[in-house]
Amino acid sequence: NDLSQGRIQQLAQMSLERIPKILVMGQRKQVPSTEEFKCYMENRLVPLRIQLVNGTFKTFSVDPYTTVKEVEEMTQKKLNLVVTDPFSLYEVGDVNVERLLDPRDRILDILAAWEYRDLQIEEEKKAEAQRLNNNKKGATAPVPVVKIDPKFTTLVYKARLVLKTVNKELMGDVEAITLVYYQAVTDVITQRYPCNEKDLTVLAALQLQANFG
Repeated sequence: NDLSQGRIQQLAQMSLERIPKILVMGQRKQVPSTEEFKCYMENRLVPLRIQLVNGTFKTFSVDPYTTVKEVEEMTQKKLNLVVTDPFSLYEVGDVNVERLLDPRDRILDILAAWEYRDLQIEEEKKAEAQRLNNNKKGATAPVPVVKIDPKFTTLVYKARLVLKTVNKELMGDVEAITLVYYQAVTDVITQRYPCNEKDLTVLAALQLQANFG
């Protein structure tokens, strides 16, 4: 669709206003995602969902300059967390496949990298099909080795440090204790914490008591 002259001027003015911040933050690590481009053209912020370890979500609106640290701070504020040091933002894929995010990275670069990875997989599938076709024709071209990173699909705010319950500061923050509790339950269910059958029975009983009294 052709942009009107007024819309072009509006986008140009937005870009001009962002130049000082661009100079400070430097070049993007990723080409913006399709969703980011769409939001930019519609002159609106990009919606962002952060998952908690209990499966619930918190929703925010971010721009191309919002960093991981800023999203962590927004999450902490929405959760009313007092003890914040033990918690961080992760990108998560399959069970127990996760990566701690660098607080300095732009959050939309993380999402753009996911989209790029999907495109990378599609290109690799096409290349593999072409290699198989060439092999049928008797071709002996060497097969290139392509490194594909783990597929991440979700942003999760969770604890990166294990704190003992004797920690007075932690025990004084109900919201922090709740996050740590749900994460402990998840870590048992996903077998991150190895447990025998006897321990599982005791933990299940404790969980029932915590949930229903």
